[in-house]
Amino acid sequence: MNVLLYGANGYTGRLIAELWPTDTHKLILAGRSADKVKKVGQELERPYRVFGLNEPKAVEEGLTDIDLVLNAAGPFSRTAKPLVEACLARKTHYVDITGEVEVFETLQSYHGQAEAKGIVILPGAGFDVVPTDVVASALKKKMPGAQSLTLAIASFGTTISHGTLSTAVSQLGEKGSVRKDHKLVPEAVGEEGRYFEFGDKKRFAMSIPWGDISTAYWSTGIPNIRVFMATPPSTYKKMKWQWLFNPILKWSWVKKRIQKYVDQNVSGPTEKQRQEGFARVYGEVTGSVGNQLSMQLESPEPYAFTASSAIWFANHILNHPSRSGYFTPSTWADPDEVMAALDMKVIEE
Repeated sequence: MNVLLYGANGYTGRLIAELWPTDTHKLILAGRSADKVKKVGQELERPYRVFGLNEPKAVEEGLTDIDLVLNAAGPFSRTAKPLVEACLARKTHYVDITGEVEVFETLQSYHGQAEAKGIVILPGAGFDVVPTDVVASALKKKMPGAQSLTLAIASFGTTISHGTLSTAVSQLGEKGSVRKDHKLVPEAVGEEGRYFEFGDKKRFAMSIPWGDISTAYWSTGIPNIRVFMATPPSTYKKMKWQWLFNPILKWSWVKKRIQKYVDQNVSGPTEKQRQEGFARVYGEVTGSVGNQLSMQLESPEPYAFTASSAIWFANHILNHPSRSGYFTPSTWADPDEVMAALDMKVIEE
């Protein structure tokens, strides 16, 4: 079977291409930049295709003979929908590594069409949001009547990639959101802050609109969900003034200036950082009478994890073709199986 990796010339896309096992399905690289995709294809000795996402027919033609699309091209708010619609037309499975709430919500709306076409749509097959989804489902299993879910993430010994920061730039000036009483409700980024014990490391974290406010709800049905990201307390304090500068950050010329700086100065974690870094996820559920349960999980460095996870889910879908529709990581595969396959471990519960 053939897998098309769109965005193969990006930081995570190239890492996926480098790590793709030789004893599994054939990988074909793709992207919109002919020079960049060709360069990666030649260096890795992989076949490649070049096409943009503006013309639906061109996208469909790009998926000729493709059994699964693995999308690594962010911001996914621009790339997911045209690729998914082409996948529906071609009856091709779709996987991506997004963490964008609006993308999850949009792709959930294709659930019925995916079932009818016999394909799988599984976004968030990377660090955004596999470890957190595993924690959410494990806690829901222990407390079926949970009314609220709190998730917190911290990474150690690593840095951010160009693609991840570009996605953040595209969202500058926008309001965040949170899950309250089953609904997505607008809320400022950094609305809440608190300290978490990540194993033996205590870190401050602030609330963010992480993808789990969509995916964990699909996976668990817990009506109230909030996600925190470890960040310096000084950043949290500065976010309290965002109402002053958010209108300016929405201006396209401001975003272009910031994006230019990102393009010139940001690449991603080094190989040493990917090997030595790691991440921890804290999860906590609360019942209707205030009873609580928590657990903590450790995973490999987020970008190394994302590459391995995306590869695993893409191949797992092709090797288990009996289901169709929209899935989150923990509704597609058993969380214990995912943890074992991707070198995650529970460090406290």
